[in-house]
Amino acid sequence: MIQRILLLSSLCLFLAIPLFSQEMKADTGSHKNKSIHIVGIQANALFRQIFNFGNANNPVNNPYLLTYNFIHRKSKIGAEVGLGYTLNTIYENDGNTKKNNDINDLYLRVGLSRLVPLNRLFTMTLHMHLLMDLLNSKTATETNFGSQITKVNSNTSSLRYGAGPTLALRFRLSNRVFLGTEASYYFKTGNNKTKFNSVTIVNGVPMDIQETESDNDLTQFLFNVPTAIFLSVRL
Repeated sequence: MIQRILLLSSLCLFLAIPLFSQEMKADTGSHKNKSIHIVGIQANALFRQIFNFGNANNPVNNPYLLTYNFIHRKSKIGAEVGLGYTLNTIYENDGNTKKNNDINDLYLRVGLSRLVPLNRLFTMTLHMHLLMDLLNSKTATETNFGSQITKVNSNTSSLRYGAGPTLALRFRLSNRVFLGTEASYYFKTGNNKTKFNSVTIVNGVPMDIQETESDNDLTQFLFNVPTAIFLSVRL
C-alpha cells in the first residue's frame, strides 16, 4: 500500500512540473522574468581528468547524473527532477569460462524546491524528494572442461520507493554557469528478488541441479555526503 501511494505521488508530481511551467508561460510578462531554469550534470569524472588528484578515486554515492530544476523567480519556490540510468553489458571469455553480465539500473527522483540566496556568489536550495529505484542484474556463466560443463544463471531485481530532503549549494562561476554539490537523507523501502539456478553436466548427463529463489523486504535510511559535483547551466 505504501509503495502504491509513493508511486502515485511521484507520478502526480512529475506530471505537475510541466503543467506548472506552462502556467507560468501563460502569465503576462516575459517568461524569463517569471522563472529560472537550471540543468545540471554530474561532473566528477570530468574534473578528475582536468585536475590531478593523485590516486584518489573516491566513489560517488549520488546516482542522479542529470538534474533539471526550475524556480519561480518571485516566490523562490519550484520543482526538480533527477535522473540516473546505467546500462552495462560485460562479456568475458578465457577459453574455459564464458561470463555474460547485464546491468540495467534506473534512478528517479522528483520534488519541490525552495531557493535561498546567500550572497552574490552562493545560493542554497532545499528539496523534498520522492524516489523510485528500479534495479536489475543478470549473470550467466558457463564453464567447459570437455567432459564436464557447469552452467550458472542468476537474476537479481530490486524495486524501491522512498522520500527525503536534499540540501544543495551552488557557486556562481559566471552569469549562467554554476558549480555545486548536495547532501541528502533518504528513507527507502522495497524488496529484492533473486533467482539462482545451476546445472553440472558430465558426459552429456545432468548430475547436479540446484535452484533457489528469495524475496526479501528492505528498509533503508541513507545519508549521502556531498561527494558529487554538479556543473549547472541556467537556460
